[in-house]
Amino acid sequence: MRVQAYFHLINKYDSFPVEEVTKTLNLLPTFVNEQQEATSYNSIFCNFTTWQYGKEYYENYDANKLLVPLVEVLEPKINQIRQLINKYQLTAEMAIVMGVDGGRMLNLMLEPRVCNFAAAINASINIYSYEFEYLLEENLYLLN
Repeated sequence: MRVQAYFHLINKYDSFPVEEVTKTLNLLPTFVNEQQEATSYNSIFCNFTTWQYGKEYYENYDANKLLVPLVEVLEPKINQIRQLINKYQLTAEMAIVMGVDGGRMLNLMLEPRVCNFAAAINASINIYSYEFEYLLEENLYLLN
């Protein structure tokens, strides 16, 4: 099973300075999408601003093996994350994206440390599950 985990800050209505997020958190994002005026939504990505930090896909059956290292990086930055959320009306999300291959499932029991971090910044934890072939077909397999 191929699994990826990431954290992102988004604002679906207004743009925000992603460079300031990078500077404040002293962390290079793995993906940034800046809101643009667009009339066509032919992309899988919605037209909003997002700053994302995540881990590459790899073969794994335990979500915590991706989420705990992510939390270890972000936990010391809780106050800065809260300030950014309040300043720019951001929404925080942690996500697990799994490419199911051969019907095997991921262990989705999350460690308290992961849940406590999410609660501390009022972040949702979303779990996305796709057939692995779909990830390849839709170019979702690559960390953008």
